[in-house]
Amino acid sequence: MTRTINSTLALLSISFLAFCQFSGGVQAEMVWVGGHGDIGLEFKNNTLGLHIHLESETLANGGNFVGGKPSTGEVEPGDLIIGVPSARRTTRPAGTQWNFTGTTAGSHFWTLPATDMGNHPFVGFASEATEIGTGWTAPFNWRVTNVVAPGSFSIYTFDTEPVVRVSSDRTTNSFSLGIDAHNHFNMGFTSEGIYEITFEATGFKGATQYVASDTFRFAVGDSTISAVPEPSSMLLALVAVGIGGVVSRRLSIRSKRMTSKEEI
Repeated sequence: MTRTINSTLALLSISFLAFCQFSGGVQAEMVWVGGHGDIGLEFKNNTLGLHIHLESETLANGGNFVGGKPSTGEVEPGDLIIGVPSARRTTRPAGTQWNFTGTTAGSHFWTLPATDMGNHPFVGFASEATEIGTGWTAPFNWRVTNVVAPGSFSIYTFDTEPVVRVSSDRTTNSFSLGIDAHNHFNMGFTSEGIYEITFEATGFKGATQYVASDTFRFAVGDSTISAVPEPSSMLLALVAVGIGGVVSRRLSIRSKRMTSKEEI
């Protein structure tokens, strides 16, 4: 049995090393909690895509991240969670003009604001020329195509009244960016938890239409942010489950063999 467990450990180690080599390393469940960056467009290999662009000042400060820091300022959507700290919790104002948020007046409401308040990721949307090149026809049209979340999600600007860009029920669902543009909007969340939000952006380069779509994760609330597992804990859990399964199976087989011998 000891020989089997040792063999299994060796096999798990080899498999894990092979996985790291294949995938370029285990991606940390990193959470972005401070500093400026954008959900931005990029154009590579004749494909329009979405990514997270972090400013160099944001990346240089390790305090802007939980669970590890990205090695580069250009991050794939699945490799970084956008945090919404509890400091951004407020209450939904009264008035029917706020019904688009999907919650009732006086209820808890979390925001990533369009103005940098210093206690949250300052998330913008961008179509920088350095990322997409030239030859595009303005504007890029954006919308939200899917939300998987414990609560409602919305996007709006605010002057004297809220101007809805994306309502919680998506009956209003549109905002635009020009060429080589950058803008910030308020993003609203009605519950703590993980939000998986799929954005789509459409633009024309000459007569050809290109569509970019990807899903971004948001962790709303400090308890949600702190609950995101670090890669070391995930690996230990994986190994423990693997070894536990093997040991259980070996014990079961051994027990059956002993029972068979007794019956003989």
